[in-house]
Amino acid sequence: MHVYRVHIFTVVCALNRFMASTISFTFNVNFLCLSLFACLCVCVSSGETWQKTLLIHSVTRDSLRRLIQPKLSKVDYLSQKLSRAAETDKQQLRQQMDSLERDIELFRAKKDNELVGDRFDEHDWQKISNIDFEGTREAEDLRSFWQNFLHPSISKLKWSKEEVHQLKEISRRHEQRHWETIAAELGTGRTAFLCLQTFQRFVSDSLKHGGWTPDEDALLRELVDKMRIGNFIPYTQMSYFMEGRDPAQLIYRWNQVLDPSLKKGFWTKEEDQVGRGRGLDRTHLVVIASDGFFTHYWAKNKSLGR
Repeated sequence: MHVYRVHIFTVVCALNRFMASTISFTFNVNFLCLSLFACLCVCVSSGETWQKTLLIHSVTRDSLRRLIQPKLSKVDYLSQKLSRAAETDKQQLRQQMDSLERDIELFRAKKDNELVGDRFDEHDWQKISNIDFEGTREAEDLRSFWQNFLHPSISKLKWSKEEVHQLKEISRRHEQRHWETIAAELGTGRTAFLCLQTFQRFVSDSLKHGGWTPDEDALLRELVDKMRIGNFIPYTQMSYFMEGRDPAQLIYRWNQVLDPSLKKGFWTKEEDQVGRGRGLDRTHLVVIASDGFFTHYWAKNKSLGR
């Protein structure tokens, strides 16, 4: 079994430190990487929803253990005391033990949604990492993913136009700083990170529309190399680290220009034969599915001089 993990930064609380900071929104891209990567390095692809289900189950089971453990310890203590108690005291001890065992059964009957607790409740993340995930996910990555993305209190709904407009107004009042405060004032179940993410994608007017610089190309290559999970390239997450570029721009730049597997130049006779065999010629747009995205290749006779 191959485990694809990103080991760039080991920042534990960088996200919270960044959201609470007083720096302006026009920050350096490298600082953004340092601040946000702690929670993004654990993002799972859409094909790994079982990991999300496992994490929810692990957290609720840990919550149940924390509720039950003190009572189990008390039962064990009373049981030892019962073995040494006088007959006149045994009835009272049994009643106490019966009451504790009823409480334990009530806890065990709780549903998962009653056990998730608060976003920032403490859990044994190391145990969850080592036992439930068999070491395939770091403890701090699991904690960050739970607190910033997966907790049931976090809204997973698509952002409405009204919500984005409210975000624009609130972030303007706070000068694009203090994202925890902005998220709380928005009051729609979004985390500070999700507010920053949406601001960067839909509100900020800092998107670039000009040509790519060599530094941007180098950063995109590095992000693909570091964040790629098997054949999956998380363009949306990568766009958070490239100031002024949206996911569509990254997709086009990588698939049309930078991907080292691209074949450039004249079509071979074999390629022509394959295309004709499928009812296509070189003037058609061939749409190739790649990692959940669509890459568009134009093969034009005139542009190739053939």
